[in-house]
Amino acid sequence: MSARHPFPICNRPRPRARRLSRFLTPRIPRNGFPACPEGRSYFGYLIKKMHMIKSSFLAPVPYMHLDSAIEILQEKPFVLFGTEAFEFFRNVEEGARVLIYRSHEDIGPIYYQGIYRGYVSDPSEMKRLERNGFRPETTSGESWGMYWKCSDIQLLPHPIPLEQIQMVSRKYMKKYPRGPVGILS
Repeated sequence: MSARHPFPICNRPRPRARRLSRFLTPRIPRNGFPACPEGRSYFGYLIKKMHMIKSSFLAPVPYMHLDSAIEILQEKPFVLFGTEAFEFFRNVEEGARVLIYRSHEDIGPIYYQGIYRGYVSDPSEMKRLERNGFRPETTSGESWGMYWKCSDIQLLPHPIPLEQIQMVSRKYMKKYPRGPVGILS
């Protein structure tokens, strides 16, 4: 009596390891485009780029920090604001326009704009910049996971009502978001 398994699919030989090696080595796609620097395929690189926020975003800043930040920008090239929105700021390109609304008060139209200059997530770099005076004085005692840099904060010539702001999803805003949101400018 043979000890064969009742299902013939189980009696097939296992695939060799060399067959799997083709999935582990980076290859140039058939369309001739090179792979991106991170080693993913070119199409994976394009998908990541499509999700990058290039034009502008809306961000909340407490009103007491905003007044202090404008004073810092008279002496320093940028100011740091704290956030926990890691994934959002990693997908925003430097130089994007920032519309800032004053949170923690009676919210009206959007009065301020600035330019996004990147983020700092290294704890030692965060501490060094904080000691050098890049954070508003009103933020003493706060702890955040990362800081985002903003420069050229100024009043808008005409305040923008919230209902006129269109999100990346092509929907218009109905209420103020609790964190930063990508918008179409």
